[in-house]
Amino acid sequence: VEERLEDQNLLEVNRFDIEASVLGAFAETEDVVAIATAEEIIAEIITPEMSEFEKVKAIHDYIVMNFDYDYENVQADTIPATSYTAEGVLSTSRGVSAGYAKTFELLCKCAGIETDYIVGTTKDGLQIWNQVKVDEQWYNIDVSMNDPFEEGKVFDFHLNNHYSYFLLSDGDIS
Repeated sequence: VEERLEDQNLLEVNRFDIEASVLGAFAETEDVVAIATAEEIIAEIITPEMSEFEKVKAIHDYIVMNFDYDYENVQADTIPATSYTAEGVLSTSRGVSAGYAKTFELLCKCAGIETDYIVGTTKDGLQIWNQVKVDEQWYNIDVSMNDPFEEGKVFDFHLNNHYSYFLLSDGDIS
């Protein structure tokens, strides 16, 4: 993993092995209520016959359509701790890139999809996203960058393309 990601100037890579129980995999770091909420979401949006691609897209779309980037607190430099965690995003429906990435990771784990939580740098500074394994290939996905936010504007998910950072190769995301 480290070799595969070296070109992206990554600061840290956290790999979690999928365990038989999602609760067992996240019990030390994730709130039990957040896990239960994530499992409810997965039961609502994922069906057994879906391909890995369809599952990842459904999770991505759910996050983009149901959560808001915490733009106001970013602008005011008053970002609450809840915006950085899956627990916070699932309970407040607001977050920043770390919270989005952790939420995506938790939902993927509940759906049986392998994923990594990535902390790296972009031209704008620190950014957090995920890598996800689809059909034995690793791709990059940045759900927070696909969630449009601009002060005073409302976006319609179905009328706008929100897949600019969806399943990108390492070369495409760098």
